[in-house]
Amino acid sequence: MKIELPVSLIIPCYNRLIQTENLLISLEKADFRCEIIIIDDCSSVNMGDLIKRFSALDIKYYRNETNLGPSFSRNRGIELAKYEYVAFTDNDCEITNDWLIRLHEYLSNAKNNIAGVGGRVIAKHKDLISNYFTYHKILDPWFYNGRYLYLVTANAIFKKSKLMEVGGFDTQIKKAGGEDPGLCFKLLNNGYEFLYCPNAVIIHDYDTRWRNFYKLFYQYGFGCSIQTAKHFKPKEFKEQNNYASIDL
Repeated sequence: MKIELPVSLIIPCYNRLIQTENLLISLEKADFRCEIIIIDDCSSVNMGDLIKRFSALDIKYYRNETNLGPSFSRNRGIELAKYEYVAFTDNDCEITNDWLIRLHEYLSNAKNNIAGVGGRVIAKHKDLISNYFTYHKILDPWFYNGRYLYLVTANAIFKKSKLMEVGGFDTQIKKAGGEDPGLCFKLLNNGYEFLYCPNAVIIHDYDTRWRNFYKLFYQYGFGCSIQTAKHFKPKEFKEQNNYASIDL
């Protein structure tokens, strides 16, 4: 019997029909059930017909009238979520059977100042690009100087009330890259902290094309520079001049 979790799982979608299907198949096989909120960011493919095939899942499907970006889509999901615990993954990922059970347990037993918990992201394939992401833990929580400074929404759970308190994701970021650190920096500024649960594992189906690899890291760098300048305030970074090229 599946465990019923008081969690709203938010999944922003833009195209990737086959990968979205693989994600939903993995959710069907999971050891848990939860509310699933899919925000279709005006995909050029028909996500609605695909989602109808997964009637065993508790899916709420919404489609944006225009393409507004992952920040807007996640914020819309947060507003629609009926539970205090809101989890995130992406539609190029697949979950492991107990993934959300572990994240929920970690956060529900944490101290009140813990706003969120992140998990481990591993690659689905063994090509050079996929191995690079896994080896360097690109999508794992960022640990620096004894604490976690941000989580990545490929694999994370948060308290909805804390996200609403800081206004959710910054919709200035229209493409993926930088919006996750920006959200977490705002939470840090309000005195909240994060935890890491390495046993909560997500499997990521990375794009293995070199051109898209370079494009992705450009987007990451561009978005993170904007969000760092706007929201990143820890005193120790200013003192150590870690972000010399950014006016903090």
